[in-house]
Amino acid sequence: MKKIVAAGIILASVSAFAYMDAPGQRSHMPYFPYEQLDLNAEQVKQIKQIRKEARNERIKLMDQMQDLRDDTRTRMMAVLTPEQQQQLKSMRGNMRPSMRDCDCPKR
Repeated sequence: MKKIVAAGIILASVSAFAYMDAPGQRSHMPYFPYEQLDLNAEQVKQIKQIRKEARNERIKLMDQMQDLRDDTRTRMMAVLTPEQQQQLKSMRGNMRPSMRDCDCPKR
């Protein structure tokens, strides 16, 4: 149960992270409207520190999510026979090129 809750929290965090601007880039709408809020220097410093801490936490959560994916994949593969494992690997290998060529919207 704890893993399910943790996975849910991680997925929610990653979803929020996916909508953030890439570091060093500015979109037409800033992630945080410093100028529009007329913040003083101390407020800007505090907001930047909070965002830095949150970013570090998101990175940790993303690492945890990757570990969870790897663990899940390992446990699932252990259930399969060697022949089924090989078949699955072959199927995945055949899927990759078609996924790259699809007309799916890019995230």
